[in-house]
Amino acid sequence: MLDHKFKKKYGQNFLMDKNILNKICESICPNKNDLIIEIGPGSGNLTKRLKEYEANLVCFEIDKSLCLGCGMCARNCPVEAIKKSDQPGKNPRLMAYEIDTEKCVRCGSCLSVCPAKPKAIQK
Repeated sequence: MLDHKFKKKYGQNFLMDKNILNKICESICPNKNDLIIEIGPGSGNLTKRLKEYEANLVCFEIDKSLCLGCGMCARNCPVEAIKKSDQPGKNPRLMAYEIDTEKCVRCGSCLSVCPAKPKAIQK
């Protein structure tokens, strides 16, 4: 993530400090039945930490430049809620993919196959 060009419009701040990550998780104190929606998981450090609580975790990346453009998410989506974007992803030759939040059923199938994110983010 050190080579990533941070975008002020997204307020990007990739959490690396384990003490801060622990304080966030302790303050949330998630249970198994909780639904946690993380907007802009970035490097996935908080995501990995929240995953330990076995809560239902759904992540939406809003920075298309973090998308590799491989399309694995779209091929794995059971409701066809993921389509090619009109903006390039991390590889400028490939277009990023975006989720239609109206169609998305928050099953986590896309996250489980995404090579740019930690595996098995959703329980």
